[in-house]
Amino acid sequence: MLKAATVLTALSIALAATPALAARDDQWVAREEMGDGSLGPAALFLSWDYSAVLFRATCDQGDLVMDYFGDGEVAVTEAPPMSLYGRSTVTLRTRVVDGRLEGRVKVTDAVLQALEVSHELQIDAPNEMSEPWYVGQAKPLLALARRCS
Repeated sequence: MLKAATVLTALSIALAATPALAARDDQWVAREEMGDGSLGPAALFLSWDYSAVLFRATCDQGDLVMDYFGDGEVAVTEAPPMSLYGRSTVTLRTRVVDGRLEGRVKVTDAVLQALEVSHELQIDAPNEMSEPWYVGQAKPLLALARRCS
């Protein structure tokens, strides 16, 4: 009987994980204009309750620019390199700007291929859990990166 309970528990955990992945994809929003009136395409990754922007991706002269505003739990005071983990790893040139991390990478075919994930993209940026952000397939980010190149 104990084995049956263990199997049922594992199944329920696996089934619960599938909607979580779909929810992360729902946290991505594509914008052509920001609320402050600034123009230009952007891809935003929102917090789980959609109350805050965690990541904002924009284009600047062929660079993909990832702004990380933090999760409110860890102060952004140092600039550890941010990385994107997809089909391969992309390391961004990272610095602190006005209390946020700004990461930049020149968009190349290799960067685009790295972002073309079949499962889930991860972004390495400081947070209270000390693990990467799991951000779903990040299709708005990939679409933006294609526009940057």
